[in-house]
Parts: sequence; C-alpha cells; structure tokens
Amino acid sequence: MPLDALPGNDEEAIAYLTRVKGIGRWSAEIYLLFAEGRGDIWPAGDLAVQEGTARLLALPERPSEKRTREIAENWRPHRGAAAIFAWHIYAKDFKAI
Repeated sequence: MPLDALPGNDEEAIAYLTRVKGIGRWSAEIYLLFAEGRGDIWPAGDLAVQEGTARLLALPERPSEKRTREIAENWRPHRGAAAIFAWHIYAKDFKAI
C-alpha cells in the first residue's frame, strides 16, 4: 500500500492504513497526526489523551474512548493540538516524580 495514495479525508485515510495487518486505529491516527501533519486527528483511544482530557476538564474519572471522542467534537478542526496539550498535561505529573 503506497503511502502517497492516502485519501485526503481523515476517516478514509484511517480505513486505508488499517487494512495493513498490525496497523490499528491508534497507529493510523498517530501516523496521520505526526508524519502527515494532519491537524484534526484525535487519538481518543490513547490512554494519556483520555487522562489528560480528564485533568484538563476536571472530570471525576478518565473518560472512555467514546466519551473522549464526543468531548473533542467541539475542538474541531484543532483536535491534533488538543491531543498534544492532553499529552503534556498527562506527562507533567511524571516530571514531578
């Protein structure tokens, strides 16, 4: 599967990439966000994104992947930036240890 044939639509590109054995949705989303520079990718299945989102919004517990996707709908078309913020929020607690 040539990567230069990725569809422009993010969901179609995820479907294209996940046809490769061993590539799941999370891997496809991370590839599209960082390697392809697609700014509206939201890896809601990432536990650090879920936990960072919970901390950012002062939620009582880490939201599910489905709930994390719902929350981020309001952040379109900048969900990729929000994911990076969520990772930083999550990671900052480990620097204090």
